[in-house]
Amino acid sequence: PALTALPPSQAEPLPPALADYLQAHSHAALRITCVLCAVMMPAAILLDLTTVPALALPLLGQRCVAALLALLILSQSRRPALRRHSDALSVLVIVTSAITVECNILLSHSQHPHSPHYVGLNLCILGAGLIFVWSARQTLLLASLVLLVWLLPSLYLLRQPGGRGQDLAFFLNNGVYIVMTGIVSIVATRSRYILVTREFTARQALARTTDELQTSLARIRQLDQAKTAFFANVSHELRTPLTLITTPVVEVLRRQRLPESLRSTLGMILRNAQRLHRLIDGLLDLSRLEANRLRLRLDPVDLSS
Repeated sequence: PALTALPPSQAEPLPPALADYLQAHSHAALRITCVLCAVMMPAAILLDLTTVPALALPLLGQRCVAALLALLILSQSRRPALRRHSDALSVLVIVTSAITVECNILLSHSQHPHSPHYVGLNLCILGAGLIFVWSARQTLLLASLVLLVWLLPSLYLLRQPGGRGQDLAFFLNNGVYIVMTGIVSIVATRSRYILVTREFTARQALARTTDELQTSLARIRQLDQAKTAFFANVSHELRTPLTLITTPVVEVLRRQRLPESLRSTLGMILRNAQRLHRLIDGLLDLSRLEANRLRLRLDPVDLSS
């Protein structure tokens, strides 16, 4: 049965090659997160103009701070010193976005107690689940931070007399959806983490197999060259004694006065020597063919005859 490579345990250190592979994913995800934050934060003014138009500019100012931070991190993210901390910078960008969303909620609370900006908190968690290749522990940490960013101000407002005491159902609704979004993100990132580590393991195994096949192919070629050289050398070495055998036999057969029995014996010797000579010539042709030194010679043939 086929064996399926499993990702290393979170308690075990990652192999250096796998750590570099995941680091490359994290760096690319950091840059995507920064771009999304820089674009989507200011774009949310379209929602403000619909829900709280009087506070659209102050809310935009808060979000522009998060967008500028994302652009700053994006501009410096290729530096080796920062590239090694892509995961931490990604958490910083996402948590800053969540804090900005919560500040928007607090600022617009007096005019819009049931603020739609709560969706932004869910987007922060869900985006991490879709973009990053993180372990379940990393995603749980991010989701917990976002939940804490929402929970502390919400509990404070909930305890205010005449404030949000009547919005307990709204508070519970938001809390449940944030927790459920966190669970979905944890499952998604965990699944992607397993898939990526398995993909990496498969690529490493394929690379090792390819190297082994190339090494074996090189050895086969060396053996083939050695075989060709051996056949060529042996053929040349056999031609010389055969020539020394056939030449005297031919000279003796040219004599007129030979006993018939001796002539028959010498003829048999000559025929077998010539046959062996042809076999040796075939070996030489084979060695020339393998060395690409044998050329095809075309002669006209009368097929009707």
